[in-house]
Amino acid sequence: NYPRLIVQFELKRNILYFLLETYVPSTLLVILSWVSFWITLDSVPARTCIGVTTVLSMTTLMMGSRNSVTKTNGFIKAIDVYLGICFSFIFGALVEYAVAHYIASQKDAANKPRKDSANDIMKKTGDISIIDILNTSVTSYNKKLNFPTFENGLTMNPKDKIRFILKNKMRKANDYFTIHNPSKIDHYSKLLFPLFFMVVNLLYWAYYLCF
Repeated sequence: NYPRLIVQFELKRNILYFLLETYVPSTLLVILSWVSFWITLDSVPARTCIGVTTVLSMTTLMMGSRNSVTKTNGFIKAIDVYLGICFSFIFGALVEYAVAHYIASQKDAANKPRKDSANDIMKKTGDISIIDILNTSVTSYNKKLNFPTFENGLTMNPKDKIRFILKNKMRKANDYFTIHNPSKIDHYSKLLFPLFFMVVNLLYWAYYLCF
């Protein structure tokens, strides 16, 4: 038995400094990137400026946080994880506009030849009978549907039946996954981006505060 001196150190992290310095600005940058969802697709400079500005600001914030915090080689800190999540959401908002604008431009490019061809047909057609119009409309409709050919006018070849069914299945699947209205992408993004961000925040804070 011998006398001894025991010293215990209790260390507490001042989380308020990191909240005001990093967490709050990064969260506000993510919310700022969602403002582009309320701007129309035609205003390209406004949406591009918001997306690029938020990405650059987030990159600067990430570099500043790395310089301010003590460097730990080989370890990923909780603040690095949160900044990576915020950067992913901001970059996703920028990619969302690129996808929506590309689909809208492709749709406009596909509709222009149809309008031009319709105007040319109206100019070229003079005195045409109703029977000719019906015949041309029926043939064009059959070509559009790729209607199968029948053998002996009554029965269909089994191979043609399978091809016809597969074409219909592929057409329905293509119509299901095709976005006909690009503005709906912004409408869904207004709901999905905040919802996913709230869910990720709940999981993040529950994990790092409880464990």
